[in-house]
Amino acid sequence: MSCSHAVHFAEMANLAQFDLGTRGREARVRALLEDLIEAHIGGRPQFPLGLAVWIGKSPSAEDQNLLELVAGPPIQGIERDRIPLLWKTGIAGPPYVTINTMSIDHFLKLSTSDPTQTAPYRDNCEVLYFDKKLVRPLLLEMFRMVTEPSGLLKGWYVPAQEYAESKRNVRTLLSRHSHARPEVGLVKTGESENL
Repeated sequence: MSCSHAVHFAEMANLAQFDLGTRGREARVRALLEDLIEAHIGGRPQFPLGLAVWIGKSPSAEDQNLLELVAGPPIQGIERDRIPLLWKTGIAGPPYVTINTMSIDHFLKLSTSDPTQTAPYRDNCEVLYFDKKLVRPLLLEMFRMVTEPSGLLKGWYVPAQEYAESKRNVRTLLSRHSHARPEVGLVKTGESENL
């Protein structure tokens, strides 16, 4: 009986190693793509990056694909650039990434006039980066991005000690926390023995 368990555990270990290997490759490729995206965020001030999407997601493939939607001067069409994914190390070989860059406006125009042209960018994809200030609601919907749950109230909490230090002046507390633009505020004025 212990031998059958040993075989069973060995099979499970092999399965776990396979899954970890797959997950490890995916994590490695994602990290390399995120590193490239990070370089693009600050590296092209005339084209601020609004959205970066890993498209045709296939971690074991030698060629990866990235969609970058940018703001700034309009880009008509798609600019494609194929670079080694290990660009930072100076290795010029595989794996590669093809970067498909287009302006946010052009992508939205294509999406509304002929959705079949932008459909391939939404199949088997993962959003790796987006700038909430640049991305429009239609893009949020297209790529199923959630920025805040609906009905969320923004607020702040003030501990009893901070309330006491403000000399129980709510206006002082409001000015101190106004940067958060709260809709509701909770002030703890003391401890309750019943809670």
